[in-house]
Amino acid sequence: MAKKQKRLAGLEKYVINVVIALSLSTAVIFCVFFSLVQSERENINNTGQNRALRIAREVRYYLAESENAIKMEKQAMESLMKEQASHKKMEDYLVEQSKIITELIDENATGIYGVFDGEYIDGVGFVPDADYVPEERPWYLVAVEANGKVGLTPTYKDVQTGSMLVSVCQLLSDQKSVVALDLYLDGVQKMTEEIVRSSNNQVQNDKKRIFDYLTKRGQNNKDIALILDENGSVVAHSNASQVGHNYLEEEGTVGNAIATQLSNARGQTFDVKAEGKSYKIFSEHINAQWYAVMAMDLDEFTRPLNTIFILSAIVWILTLTFLTNMFLRINQRRMLALDLNQQLESVAGIFATAHLINLKRDTFKEIRSTLDLSKYIGNGEDHAREILNYLMEKMTAANSWESMSQFLKFETLDERMAKSNTITIEFLSSKNRWCRGRYVAVDRGSDGSLERVLWLVEIIDEEKRQRDRLLYLSETDRMTGINNRGSGEKKIKELLEAGINGMFCLMDADHFKSINDTFGHGVGDKVIIEIANCLKLCFREQDVVMRLGGDEFAVFVPSVDYEEAGQYVLDRFLRQISKVEIPEMKDRKIEISIGAAFYREGDTFGFEELYKRADRCTYESKKVKGSKATFSTE
Repeated sequence: MAKKQKRLAGLEKYVINVVIALSLSTAVIFCVFFSLVQSERENINNTGQNRALRIAREVRYYLAESENAIKMEKQAMESLMKEQASHKKMEDYLVEQSKIITELIDENATGIYGVFDGEYIDGVGFVPDADYVPEERPWYLVAVEANGKVGLTPTYKDVQTGSMLVSVCQLLSDQKSVVALDLYLDGVQKMTEEIVRSSNNQVQNDKKRIFDYLTKRGQNNKDIALILDENGSVVAHSNASQVGHNYLEEEGTVGNAIATQLSNARGQTFDVKAEGKSYKIFSEHINAQWYAVMAMDLDEFTRPLNTIFILSAIVWILTLTFLTNMFLRINQRRMLALDLNQQLESVAGIFATAHLINLKRDTFKEIRSTLDLSKYIGNGEDHAREILNYLMEKMTAANSWESMSQFLKFETLDERMAKSNTITIEFLSSKNRWCRGRYVAVDRGSDGSLERVLWLVEIIDEEKRQRDRLLYLSETDRMTGINNRGSGEKKIKELLEAGINGMFCLMDADHFKSINDTFGHGVGDKVIIEIANCLKLCFREQDVVMRLGGDEFAVFVPSVDYEEAGQYVLDRFLRQISKVEIPEMKDRKIEISIGAAFYREGDTFGFEELYKRADRCTYESKKVKGSKATFSTE
């Protein structure tokens, strides 16, 4: 009898909730509509600013590689001039470095050239006409004006290829010589096109954002991404046909409106109207000469609002009809859920918390909990979405909350559990213990959509920490944090088996035993750690860096398979080593002996033979005082 009364009370409560929900739905739909409009406005602002920032950041990085290369070549040419090297030797050096820069640093660079001791020397074999005066060329004038800093010329179009170029240049210490290289801006153009393309694809695929999906902004987007220089010339454009245009010389175009406002606007955001369209403009300085610009099409935003309002009203009417028809069926399922809870309690004993959640009604039922949750959620069973998020935010550590908040979302459960009846997430609790959260499907509707799920939390701290520790110990050298010998050799062998060519280097510290004997093993450990830090700083993420043991290290550098490129890479590492200062060693520097061997296309020998070749070269390097790299000629 008591159980029957409980069910009738639950039914009465459900009816009251439905009546209240229907009474408020009309007001809610209007609030949601205007909230949606405001949200989309904020989204346009955030999206536009983020895209402009992204263009600026990527182009700055793109230019930085060439600027760093020029700085290095300046130092090298000053050394050659100081040695009073012949012009033939300077030319040979520029030819060699042009090849290295083109292949390893930037394929869009055309090579190094410049004026040295009053003579023009070119690293790619360009022979100027008799009336060619290098001191009158833009790259020379810009370098002189920059007075020792890296200079960037105005962009110009290559007559033969139609591509945009810019010259990167720097004045040498003699105040007369200049080193420079030309950089094609095809890479910048690809970045600009990709910004709009990737952003459109993201919006098109993000069907959770109802407004974007209904308006099909991802399919019909007219947004524009471009890079303008200070003179109004288009350096790059999401529409490649616009590259090279000078918008300040046009009249009545969108480009002219953007360029004009950009030169006058005090802020970074402004609106323009031209050619019957309205755009919101977001700009960001790339450097003193270039601006990254994102133009968001406002017409695409305003046009669908009436359609959305009508569709929302239709959805509301259909929802009302659906709720009326399904009332008895849903209530029947709810009554069955009361019986199911008793069965679930016995299964949930292994979990710290277990809740049955009705997704359709946004309600929950506590099955089991070893935690005192009443202070967080009281005795209610409604607002499951809100309560679950609040509860888990309290239970979850800050660094795990972002992934947990995404995992909890009810609106994506159908998609994530379409092919599985359970999904899990591992997270760190606010008490610094590892836990596993789990959704389990209880039942589904006739269309396969989830109606009720179990939310379970299991404490797995000991299991997780032991598993992670074993994995870390199996792959990492404890002292330096780089690959140990086992994991490093495994990765190199996998690359060789895949036919990846590259350079393998063995290296160790000279007179390491003497350092230990003289300064103590603590200082010896510092030497090992500093060598590892230099390796991590100088080699790329795709390079395999490992400690073999003691003071011995090894590196495999994919795609570097000839001596000139290998010397370039190792010189960078040795320069970094020379900067290391350990107070206990006073003026004594770390010296490294290196042996390098190459695995080239068509080679069939294994890792063991590659190791032997590098080892023999290491032995030769040790015969020379100071840091030295010897390359195998086998």
